[in-house]
Amino acid sequence: MTIFKRLIFLLLILNFLQSQVSIGGIPKSILTDIEKTIPNINLPQVDRELLIQEDEIEIDKYIPFRFGIPFDVNYNLNNSGEWEDVEDGRIWRLSITSKSAYSINLLYDRFILPEGSEMFIYDAEMNTVLGAFTSANNKNHETFSTAPTKGDVTIIEYFEPYDVDFYGEISINRVVHAYKDIFFNNESRDYGDSGSCNNNVNCSEFVDWADEVRSVAMILSGGGFRLCTGSLVNNVREDLTPYFLTANHCLGGESSWIFMFNYESPGCNNQNGPTYMTVQGSTLLDNASSSDYALLLLDETPPLEYEVHFSGWDATGNTPSTPVGIHHPSGDIKKITFDYNNASNAGNYWDVNNWEDGTTEPGSSGSPLFDGNTHRIVGQLYGGTASCSSITYDTYGKVSSSWNSGLRTFLDPDNTGTTVLDGMDALDLPDPELSYDADNLDFELNNNESESSAIIITNTGEIDSELNYTINSSPFEVEGG
Repeated sequence: MTIFKRLIFLLLILNFLQSQVSIGGIPKSILTDIEKTIPNINLPQVDRELLIQEDEIEIDKYIPFRFGIPFDVNYNLNNSGEWEDVEDGRIWRLSITSKSAYSINLLYDRFILPEGSEMFIYDAEMNTVLGAFTSANNKNHETFSTAPTKGDVTIIEYFEPYDVDFYGEISINRVVHAYKDIFFNNESRDYGDSGSCNNNVNCSEFVDWADEVRSVAMILSGGGFRLCTGSLVNNVREDLTPYFLTANHCLGGESSWIFMFNYESPGCNNQNGPTYMTVQGSTLLDNASSSDYALLLLDETPPLEYEVHFSGWDATGNTPSTPVGIHHPSGDIKKITFDYNNASNAGNYWDVNNWEDGTTEPGSSGSPLFDGNTHRIVGQLYGGTASCSSITYDTYGKVSSSWNSGLRTFLDPDNTGTTVLDGMDALDLPDPELSYDADNLDFELNNNESESSAIIITNTGEIDSELNYTINSSPFEVEGG
């Protein structure tokens, strides 16, 4: 009797450098024959005109820029939505409608996913698809938040295999209705909604600032409905710890913050930028109102494909020359601003007496101020009256003052005495690539016979790259008895 056995190898490259923010993929409902109707919840109507009137009174750089209005809710896997069984597990879906919203983003007061489960968030037209979020996104604080999806309908989809170690927990406690068009290219928005005097960062004449630009991110703060700006900063160990500098007055709910990198026009003209390069959650390490600074540790390391930069800094207290600001005014795509005179000393603060090229606005709060010669951060935006129509001052908390308040503890943890440090890129390690010379190995054997064969696995990637993989064998296929 002949026994035919086929051994199939599954090869998997392990990403050992970074924990991914999401793993991509396709929602299970698209891949299965599942009921198309999704249970929907309608939120109360929003009075946009009233909110705009409130903003006209509130507009100030000392207050984080408001783009949305929050609804506090309690939607979870047990009291909302609907479960449906599929071949290898079950799918839970819920649709939330907030009429006339430009976008919707969600905050979760419980987020614990078992291994093998996946969560996606997408809009009704699937123009924005976020996920898959997995157990790799679980945090110690067991909370979470997701970036905005386009339009006034957002859908949450969760797949859970049958054989999980525990049942997942997803509890939505806040839905944010965007009454300002910040993140997506709707017909009503012309990118460049900030003042017309602002400069897009990718104009060719600003190429010398390309590194520092990649360190700056917009923050969805204040419970998910306000905006600030901040920057990744280097530390003396240069170990790529994701320290993030912003303003003290932006603080509140840091564990739910979303940090959006590379939201900028690809060129000099005003056009939409990518909104998917986000990381979620942070821990407050140090802050002080005396120089209006806050240092955070990001809960997720920006993936290598974000190509982020960790900016250098100057804690000497020397007067910065020709200051430069990089920021997100009014939640707009990233801008760069120049003063061709030295900053002025104002105690724990630097004053930029007036900007010669560009300005700042609400939403710029917390953004870094760079010395124009050294490209090192010397402060973060506290406030001021400057705008395109008001050629007046802006005030930045000094890095040198923050240094003595506690910033040094984290940025110079070994107490080396360093007070000046240059920036550095995230490590661009050589990429591995897996190749192998056979998809499967076939053996045709009689009883009590043995046979051996080989499969050659090769790393054909870049020089000095390191390839990690696992090999798993599927069950033998037996043909002929």
